[in-house]
Amino acid sequence: MGPTVHIHVDDIKRLAPGSGLLRFAHHPHCDRHIHHLIWIKGHPFCLGCTSMMVGIPAGVLIAAAVNWAEVPLYIWIIGHGMGVVPAAIQPLVQRKWYKILARAILGATSASYFSSGLLFRVYFQNEWLWRSCVVFAFAACFLCLYKWRQIKIDDPCKQCPRGSFPTCDWNMPRLLAANVNETVWKTISDDRKKQ
Repeated sequence: MGPTVHIHVDDIKRLAPGSGLLRFAHHPHCDRHIHHLIWIKGHPFCLGCTSMMVGIPAGVLIAAAVNWAEVPLYIWIIGHGMGVVPAAIQPLVQRKWYKILARAILGATSASYFSSGLLFRVYFQNEWLWRSCVVFAFAACFLCLYKWRQIKIDDPCKQCPRGSFPTCDWNMPRLLAANVNETVWKTISDDRKKQ
């Protein structure tokens, strides 16, 4: 018998369409993932992405309304930096209302940061140096937040008695219904034996 191959969620979605994550959910929609989802008209949506998408237009409108010529650079930096703080705290606060608020603020902050920094105001004499700094600072902040979230990741599948998604008992009926490929089933079966 050959080595066990672990099947990834993307492979499940490709080989067994309809048996993976629901569109726009980005998380399983079982009860253990309920704090990662917002339900709208009976369909689950990713809480983080949806909240950010609500915040982004607000950030663009705020950035368009501010007279950035009167805002000093240090205020621009501090103001946008403060908008990131709720998202940095969020992995420590697993309350749904706070997650929604933190992600909406992050969306608004990101939109305001890019709109003001790339379109409405240049704080350096060299315009391209300024824009490069704006993009670099965003990338550095994003990387720091991402690494922090990986350290403090909240994985509802961890220690779940039904197994780990996508081959858990909760999702298995959808996998069975959507997949007829025997090779994939052998891989799934081997993967489940190791869980």
